[in-house]
Amino acid sequence: PATSLRAETGRETDARSVLPDVLAAIGNRLRQWQGGGFQALRTDWSERCRDIGRTVRVTDADVGGTQRIGRVTGFGDAGELLLRAPDGRVLPVWSGDVLDWQPRW
Repeated sequence: PATSLRAETGRETDARSVLPDVLAAIGNRLRQWQGGGFQALRTDWSERCRDIGRTVRVTDADVGGTQRIGRVTGFGDAGELLLRAPDGRVLPVWSGDVLDWQPRW
């Protein structure tokens, strides 16, 4: 979910003061990905994903906004989100808005 420096730290922070650290962290992750693809990031990514095991609704960003509902099971080999649908199928999600959802099934 979206956040802010104030929400995370409880204090006002000048974004310019943290920019060098943010850019260094992005550079580290980029090198990690370049060296091993998504597999090199999967464990950290999964540990930080609050939605694994939760039922969510995903609305595609395309016109028409296709909706899919399922339980997040993890990430595929290329980084796609994996949803287990109510009928048991595993659905790959490449893009869209992920929202909490209260299941009726």
